[in-house]
Amino acid sequence: MTLGPNRGSLHLDTTNVERAGADVTEALAQLCHELDAQRSCPAGGGAPPAEDEGPLDDAGGSLGPAHAGTLRYSHMRAQLDALKDELDKVELQRDDWRARAEFNEREVAILKLRNEELQIAASENVALKDELDALRETAAKAAALESTVASYKKRMEEHVDLRRQVKLLERANTEHVQRAIEHEQAAARANAVRAQLDIYKKQVTELNEKLDAEITKADKLEIENKKLSSRAASAQRERDALLQERDNLRETVDELRCSTAASGASEDNVSRELIPNDLKERLIRLEHENKLLRQNQGAQADQASVQALLEDYAARLEKQRAAHREANQRIMQLEATLESARAEPAPHPRLAAALEDSQRKSLQVEELQTALAEERRRAAKLQEALAARDAELLATEDKYKKCVEKAKEVIKTLDPRTTGQQLLSDITLGYSRGADASGSGGAGGAGGATSGGAAGPPRTDTTPAPHPNNRHEWSGGMSTSEDGGMRLGEQRLVASAWYQLGARCHRDAVEARFARLSAGHTFLARQRRAYPRHRVPHGASTPSTPATPAAPAQ
Repeated sequence: MTLGPNRGSLHLDTTNVERAGADVTEALAQLCHELDAQRSCPAGGGAPPAEDEGPLDDAGGSLGPAHAGTLRYSHMRAQLDALKDELDKVELQRDDWRARAEFNEREVAILKLRNEELQIAASENVALKDELDALRETAAKAAALESTVASYKKRMEEHVDLRRQVKLLERANTEHVQRAIEHEQAAARANAVRAQLDIYKKQVTELNEKLDAEITKADKLEIENKKLSSRAASAQRERDALLQERDNLRETVDELRCSTAASGASEDNVSRELIPNDLKERLIRLEHENKLLRQNQGAQADQASVQALLEDYAARLEKQRAAHREANQRIMQLEATLESARAEPAPHPRLAAALEDSQRKSLQVEELQTALAEERRRAAKLQEALAARDAELLATEDKYKKCVEKAKEVIKTLDPRTTGQQLLSDITLGYSRGADASGSGGAGGAGGATSGGAAGPPRTDTTPAPHPNNRHEWSGGMSTSEDGGMRLGEQRLVASAWYQLGARCHRDAVEARFARLSAGHTFLARQRRAYPRHRVPHGASTPSTPATPAAPAQ
């Protein structure tokens, strides 16, 4: 038996056969059951139950006696013969169906055995196919390993060229490292000078602030000194006025002491003169009322109550006199102070001018302080902008260094050939020689200028030489000529690397095609053969006439 790709359809055929056999078996069993039921129905009908015998006998009696020769007997005999014939037919059909069922059962058993054999063959086929797949995988792995071994051999052959290129790059790298160290030292010195300059700026600003504070303090002290001098002059004048008043008071006291003896008799008159008019009128009215009371009441009035009223009026009168005396003293003091204030001279005009000048200077000081604050804010903003510019320059410097390192790594990882190696080495050596020539030419520029005309024609190299001072090369502020030279060198390097990559891809494709054509055509050789990808380089169609690719965007 040959098993091919139709093993799944074979399995489906066996399952369909099994299902058809099962359906036929079920149909035969159902038909046998129906035939048994049909056969049992006449037998059961011939022996009715006991309870149905009465009605059947009555029906038979109505039809007549069941003796031989009667109509009923002949009719029943015909029915019996028909039933026997039908029973024979049913038994024949049952035997036929039973034979068919046995034949179908035998066929089902045969199909089951065949299905088991087919399943065994299918399992063997699956095992063989799995083994074949495993063998194919091992063959593919072997082909891949052979290709990797061949690629390793090629890489070992190219390792010598890479070492030579690495040596050239190491030389260029050492030169770049030396330049970087020089630039870092110059940057460190510049940072130190910048830090000192910042410190000096801070000190200058602090000293200016201190000077402004001292100037304002001196102005305030001068104004306070003027105020104190004016207060001292006014105090001196007040002292002179008080001394004069003291002398006057001493004279008045002496006069009063001399006139105390002569003024004893006229004390009541003086006291009456000091009493105001309303009190005088009230006193006169009270005396008049007292006289009237004495005249009207006489001895009949209550002497005690009158005496109490008189004492009360006398006490009130004394209180009024004391208050009047205190008021007179206060009036005299106020008049004296008013006269002394009137006697004081007017303020000096120079003092008023000095006050106005001080106010004007204070306004000027406030204006200058506001202007100074504005200048300080502007200086702070400029310092912030300078710091941001320095940070931006440092960021651009770091970015440039990273780009250079990345370009070096890309060049190292590429697979150069003889032409690409020669071009790369020429470019690298030319750049380093240009840098050395510029470094040596910076010292003897004058001598070179005079001897250049006599030695030979001027140099017509379009590649600009690097500047002697390479400080701007790393800080991101290089000149236009240096930038153009660097970009030209980078474009040449990228173009050579791109050409080398295209040549390598083309060589790999050609070698893969030759290997595929030279391989055998047997079954095992075709199974072992690895189908490489068909890579066609975009940059070069043939090794002899390569198309120069466009350099990537800078």
